[in-house]
Amino acid sequence: LSYTFELRNDDSDALYALDPELAGAALFHFFVNGPLLLNEAEGQDYRADAAEIVSPEPFDHWDPSWFSRIPPAQTMRRTVRLSGYPHLPPGTYRARLRYAGPVNIRQEQRHLADGRYWLGPVDSDLVSVTIDE
Repeated sequence: LSYTFELRNDDSDALYALDPELAGAALFHFFVNGPLLLNEAEGQDYRADAAEIVSPEPFDHWDPSWFSRIPPAQTMRRTVRLSGYPHLPPGTYRARLRYAGPVNIRQEQRHLADGRYWLGPVDSDLVSVTIDE
């Protein structure tokens, strides 16, 4: 599954957000869990349960190199490719992504000279996705 998301910084501060291009898709998936797809006709939901997930070592580790700076009123657009989704039958789906980052960044570490770390979570709007044969 390949999906594209866009984060917009509506804050007055520059924000550092978890970036899948810097963290890698598998580690990004550890924090974000990939999009949830709901087939409305079947009432069946699909998620990347079997995808390769890389957890930080140690478990509560985080690294500033995983984040990109987003200035106020700017956006970051990224495409992520994940394996592990089952075969998705043709149909119309509703999709939602819960975006989050490491939550174990101590309060005194969250503010930088040129911005601050954004931890989330935030849910995307529901979007409609059609899968053809």
